Amino acid sequence: MGLFGGDGSDAASPPMPSLLDGLGDDSPFGLQADEMVARQLDTGFATEVRSLVHDPATGLAGRDPEAALASIAETIPLLGELKDRYLAQAQGPRQKALLEPLLDRRLDRAGGELGRIAERATSVLDDRSVAERLADLQRDGSLSWQDPAHLRLLGRTAVDELRYQGERRGFDAGRTDTAVRTGLSDLYAGAVEAAIGQDPERAATLYMHAREVIEPERQAAVERRIERAREERRVTEIVGGLAATPDDPARRPDLDDYQARASELTPPDASPEVQAQVTRMARIEQARADRAWQAARGRAATGALEWLGANPGAPLMAMPTDLRDGLSPEQTERLEATAINGGRVVTDRDLYEKLDDQAVRNQEDFTGLDLTQYRLSLGDSDYDRLTKLQKALAEGKSDPDFERHRLGRLFLGEGLRAANVDPDGEEARTARQQLDTLLGAFEPVEGKPPTMADIRGLVDDVLPSLNGDPNIVRVGGGGDQPVGANGNTEIVQPQEPAKAPQGIAPPTEPTPGSPEFRAALETVGEVVRLPDGTAIPDKNSPTGYVMSPNTDLARVAADGRRIGEQYASMRSNSDPAADLKLMISLGTLVGHAGAYDYQRKGSLFTGYTQLRHFRNISNINVGLIGQQAGLTLRELLTISGTFADWLSSNSDPADEYKLSAQTRFYIEEGYRIGSSGVYGRAVSIPSKH
Repeated sequence: MGLFGGDGSDAASPPMPSLLDGLGDDSPFGLQADEMVARQLDTGFATEVRSLVHDPATGLAGRDPEAALASIAETIPLLGELKDRYLAQAQGPRQKALLEPLLDRRLDRAGGELGRIAERATSVLDDRSVAERLADLQRDGSLSWQDPAHLRLLGRTAVDELRYQGERRGFDAGRTDTAVRTGLSDLYAGAVEAAIGQDPERAATLYMHAREVIEPERQAAVERRIERAREERRVTEIVGGLAATPDDPARRPDLDDYQARASELTPPDASPEVQAQVTRMARIEQARADRAWQAARGRAATGALEWLGANPGAPLMAMPTDLRDGLSPEQTERLEATAINGGRVVTDRDLYEKLDDQAVRNQEDFTGLDLTQYRLSLGDSDYDRLTKLQKALAEGKSDPDFERHRLGRLFLGEGLRAANVDPDGEEARTARQQLDTLLGAFEPVEGKPPTMADIRGLVDDVLPSLNGDPNIVRVGGGGDQPVGANGNTEIVQPQEPAKAPQGIAPPTEPTPGSPEFRAALETVGEVVRLPDGTAIPDKNSPTGYVMSPNTDLARVAADGRRIGEQYASMRSNSDPAADLKLMISLGTLVGHAGAYDYQRKGSLFTGYTQLRHFRNISNINVGLIGQQAGLTLRELLTISGTFADWLSSNSDPADEYKLSAQTRFYIEEGYRIGSSGVYGRAVSIPSKH
């Protein structure tokens, strides 16, 4: 006999009893075994029923309502087939008798769940259908706002639809009435809003008739839109009058004229918002008209020059009238001079220097010029140089020669201001001509491009305050040939420079076009421009406008809002440290040598390097940051005055806020810029509890 019993072939090895022995008989063990099998089959059946019905991933309960409804009819026979399959796995009548009631209970619960799924899906689809129907009625209302009778019909249809939905869903009377009021409000408000875009006055009339059925919150929004549409229409009519200004070759569009004309066209009762918008639109319209004027003069100048070349022997009076009448008076004079010169254009040196200076100091304005308008005032080579330079600047390409020229002009401008030399006077003009001559001759003489130190040296050589004789010019090399000299100019060679101590490396200079070279220009800055392209006037600036080493005022405004949001949050939570945190944040941004205090470098401990030509932009930053942070102008001026009284040497005890007139003016200017909304809405600071 084996370990697990015999095979039953003899009495000595009887078979081992099986656990399944007795299944189906009436013994207690047999009954227990049948119940166990029935429960196992029921568990498997329940798992598959859940997969078909309840499971959120695979069952009907997780499907889209429309898909769930479509699948219910298919699921019922599948459940019947599933029951038959599990009953077929039962062994004997008793197992089937035990299993079938279990399966039926599962099917009853599944049937109930299918009913609930069908009810939910029907409800969702019904709501969706009603929403689509109402949206369709609202679209009809938006298109039929001019037909009051049809609008009333649409309103009755919407009411019927919503009341019928309430009955189907079993809503109480209050809920149904709320749904009806909301539906009617949306229908009529949508019609009024559609009318606003086409006829604000008729929209206002429609609104007055429909106002009582529009919900209060929607009323406020509709009224604001009507008022805004009226203001926009007023602005459009005013600006339309400006656009009708005819082209006059003798008069270039002037901003002051446009602003004055806009003021004449603006009704006296116009709101401050309308007046501000008209002012902005007038500036835009003037810029558009100015571009058109320049283009027209450019076409006239080019056409006149081409006609002159094609008709060298013809008198100017033979030129077509429309071509001749398109020239400005200055262009007509230059055309006559060109004709006297046999058709050759001679450069107007004053104009050329003005354009060159604009390229140096105000590249954005220079790249926006239509240079063809000056074609009769610029010789071929000078016109070609300026147009190529304009194209390179517009494309952002680096030109080392121009960068050296620009740096020299900027350094020279600083020196002329320091020497109190009139930049438009003859002395300054001579200095610029001498500098151009020396820069052009430097590389041929020295055999290398000039470094920044070389350029500064050349500037020092030509500055009248450092040269006793403006006719004596020095070059920084050992060449022995005069460079660009005329009969009154003496070229003086410099003394041998002192040699550096042995073992000490010579100073290195940044390469033109490199980041270090461009960094040198930061000491001079760029013209600051607002988003609409306008610059901020500054009578003390060499360009006539506020200059900055960083012209991105949007970033300044964003930091103002950031600290304002921090302050507002702390105020909302009654944090006692809120005011102190604000003072620290303002000091970090616009305090002495702060992130946006461009007029100072250094620290309280190491001392400050003053860059006074950036004083005005620094104070504009104060005003812009304070406004965006949510401070009132009085609060900001008080804080600024306190700082100035403690730390600044130019505070004014006579001023209400102890600020100098210049400082206060540009803080207020920065605040005004922020209030105009061009850099976004300021933070709203909650009142103290």
